[in-house]
Amino acid sequence: MKAQLLFLVLLLISTQFVIRAQNQPFVIDSDDVKLECSGPPEYTDTNKKKKKTFRLSAIKGVTIHYAAENIGPDPENYYKGACLGLYTEKEHKLVASTFSGKNGIFDFENIPDGNYRLIITTGFTNAANIPIQLEKSKSKSRQKKIMVYLIGNNFAEDSYAKLK
Repeated sequence: MKAQLLFLVLLLISTQFVIRAQNQPFVIDSDDVKLECSGPPEYTDTNKKKKKTFRLSAIKGVTIHYAAENIGPDPENYYKGACLGLYTEKEHKLVASTFSGKNGIFDFENIPDGNYRLIITTGFTNAANIPIQLEKSKSKSRQKKIMVYLIGNNFAEDSYAKLK
């Protein structure tokens, strides 16, 4: 029994595997990701201020510690394993979910055009709630990445996002 458990642990460490949640794959590379995300975050809107809707042609970006906005890029400031859920704007229905990988990077693929809410949590930061209008186009202004700045849940401020 111990040998089988050891084999399973070694297999998980040395290979990439797929976990399915809400019919969406979570690709985990155990060398790059802290396995902190147990599934899609629940829809929540605790934003104290109304958020601007981001008009994008793709939903991809980076989860990062809020202090990094002023400090600059540093691998220690990226959140690996942040849970991300993409919900429809009106019904709050989960469309897709994933988590941030190496260097906090996330990417939602094969999402139809529409209005969505991107919810990001880590368990120890305030949830980010980002309105998105997705329209696949060739417009350069819509081909930006979302920089999600996560603020610790011991602070009153909302986590927030900017386009880069």
